[in-house]
Amino acid sequence: MNPISVTVWALESHCFIVYSVLAACFIALSVFHKNRLQACENRIGVTKKVAPNSYTERRERDRPDDEDDPDYLISAIPEDTPHVPFKAIRRSSEEIIKRSREYYDLMATRRTVRSFSTEPIPQEVLDNIVKTAGMYY
Repeated sequence: MNPISVTVWALESHCFIVYSVLAACFIALSVFHKNRLQACENRIGVTKKVAPNSYTERRERDRPDDEDDPDYLISAIPEDTPHVPFKAIRRSSEEIIKRSREYYDLMATRRTVRSFSTEPIPQEVLDNIVKTAGMYY
């Protein structure tokens, strides 16, 4: 008998026993792993992380001294930028169909590129990309 036949026979004939053994092994490995993690934490002195109550607490805990950090990121969009409410544009069915076809044609020409150029990118282009990404946050 090959190993697959033996496995199928064991599962069919002794299903309860096989699953009981698997569950016992899972529990034993879980307890063993938990004990190893606790021993590692005790040795290193790592404390458990508690979920923050608000965004500000999380930000202060994760980055307590950002102002002194030279790599601290400043928002690409100024804080005093006025809010522009969204106003939906009503379009006819024909225009919607036309625009969807144009979009499909555009997307059909796109390809994924897995090689990258070493050509430098102007800093202003990178800034505009970051601003664009931050617009919909």
